Amino acid sequence: MEGTDWYDFHARGYHAGLGRFMQVDPVYNGPSGFVGMNNNPVSTIDPNGEEPISITTAIIIATSVSAVSYTASIALSDGGFNNWDWGQFGQNVIIGAFSGAVTFGIGEAFQVAYGTTLTTGQQALKTAVHASFQGGLSAAQGGDFLTAFASGAVGGTVGASEIGNAAKIGSSMLLGGVTADLSGGEFWKGAAVAGIVAGANDVAHKLAADRGEIAKQKRKAAGADFRARMARATTLGSSSGGNNSPSLQDIALATSGTLFYIGEGLSGTISSSRSGFSSGKINPNSPRVYNKQTA
Repeated sequence: MEGTDWYDFHARGYHAGLGRFMQVDPVYNGPSGFVGMNNNPVSTIDPNGEEPISITTAIIIATSVSAVSYTASIALSDGGFNNWDWGQFGQNVIIGAFSGAVTFGIGEAFQVAYGTTLTTGQQALKTAVHASFQGGLSAAQGGDFLTAFASGAVGGTVGASEIGNAAKIGSSMLLGGVTADLSGGEFWKGAAVAGIVAGANDVAHKLAADRGEIAKQKRKAAGADFRARMARATTLGSSSGGNNSPSLQDIALATSGTLFYIGEGLSGTISSSRSGFSSGKINPNSPRVYNKQTA
C-alpha cells in the first residue's frame, strides 16, 4: 500500500516493519484476532486462512452417532432398557470418539493431498481407506473385519453424495446397518460405523467449508471498507503534508471505529477524540498497546 509501508491483505493491513497486522480479523471468533487456529494448532487447523476447522466437530458427531446407535439397539432388544449397561455405553462413546477423530484425519489428509474436489478414483481410494480402518478397528475389538469394512464403504459412498448433511448421516446409518445385517453382523454396529464415516468425514468438512465461504464473503466486504478507509487516510495525508503519505494520526482519523493493534515497540496512544491524539514513536522497549477507536 503505497505511502504506508503496509501490505494489503484485503481484510487487514500488515505492517512489515512491526511484523503485525494493524487490524483484527473481522470474522475471527477466537481468543484474539491476531492468532491463528484458535491459538490451538493441536486440535484445530486452518488450511485456507479463512476459518479454523476443529476436529471437535467430528468427535461430537461421532460420539452422538455412537450414543444413538447403542441406545436404539438396547431399546429395540428383548427386555428393552432393562439391558442397559453404562459401561458398554461409555465404551461405545469412547470408541466412537476415537473413530471420529481418525476418520476426520483421513478426510483431511486427502484434502491436503488432492484438494477439496476429488476425482472418482481418489474418492474410491478414500472410501477404501475409511473402510479398511473401520474393519481393522472392528477386528481389534473381536468383531468381523469384512462386515465393518462393508459398512464403512457404505458410509464413505453416501457421505460423498450431494444430499443434505442430516440425510447423509441418516441414510448412511440405515444402509450401513442393512449391509451389516445382510453380511451376518449386527445392524446397529453397522449403522454406527457408516454414520461415523459419513458424519465425521464429509459432514464435518462440509460444515467447515460452509463457514469458510461465509467468512470469505465477510472478508471481501471488510477488505473493500478497509481500502476505502486507507484511501481517506492518504487524502488526509495529502491535505496535511502534501506528500500523499498518511501519518499515524491520519490513519487513526480515517479508521475511527476500528480496533487497531498498534504493535510492540510503539509508544503513545490514539485517543477516540480527534484532538486527543498523541504522536507515536517506535520504541523497542515499550509494551504492546491495544487501542479501540470509538469516535
